[in-house]
Amino acid sequence: MKILSLLLLVATSLCAQPPTHLKLASWNVQDLGRTKSDDEIALMAQILRDYDVIALQEVVAGDPAGAQAVARLAEALDRTGNDYDYRVSDPTRSSSGAVSERYAFVWRAASVALVGRPKLIRAYAKTVEREPYLAEFAWGGRHFRVATFHGRPHDAQPEREVSLMRDLPDDFDDLPLFLAGDFNLVSRHTVFGPWRRRGYGLALENQPTTLRTRAGPAGPRDIFSREADNILVPAHRVSHLEGGLLDVPAYLRNDLAAARRLSDHVPVYVVFGEFP
Repeated sequence: MKILSLLLLVATSLCAQPPTHLKLASWNVQDLGRTKSDDEIALMAQILRDYDVIALQEVVAGDPAGAQAVARLAEALDRTGNDYDYRVSDPTRSSSGAVSERYAFVWRAASVALVGRPKLIRAYAKTVEREPYLAEFAWGGRHFRVATFHGRPHDAQPEREVSLMRDLPDDFDDLPLFLAGDFNLVSRHTVFGPWRRRGYGLALENQPTTLRTRAGPAGPRDIFSREADNILVPAHRVSHLEGGLLDVPAYLRNDLAAARRLSDHVPVYVVFGEFP
């Protein structure tokens, strides 16, 4: 009995240890609200089920169905075998209700814990169309922040907004800060230069993340259109292990139409490990 008790104690202790790495995903889910059926929400949960922290953009602001859809997604993620929690932002203080959105964070409670209350960074409300949403998380004894952001359309100079946020790392320099979202910018754009000089890296380089309406001239896998989504990673403060995108059409057996019913963007992700 003593040996069995000791084994159970060791097993419990091992299970209580925090994971050796965390997975952060970001997804512009295109009008997340009434447009998503229960089956589509369940598909989204299957796609995102391996991620510890999920940042969402384009949650509908003018209708309570936006926040309700985030709750439905968290419940669908619970059904994949883990306990998830979530927070939804207030509507952004945009120039009109037509462009105002909510953001959301969803996280796996066994991996990370929310610290305090997420907030829209109101200091940027007058200078960017949709001010970023910031949350702090605890992972074991370490803390980090994630800000999520949806920039202006690619033909409306979104680089001006990113330029205005160049001091964001200095505003929150006490902890590692990730900036995740839909920048509507190519990764090689010079506006990311100040971030790179601070030691940041991008989760993706030269990788389109939006979906065509139909396959292109190169064949059925010619489905990606342009670069938009990315994650700025504080590589000088965390070990950046991996970054990429989740190929939703491939997951759906190359059914581009079904993928676009979820979103015209695919999720992007980063995996990071121990803090140096």
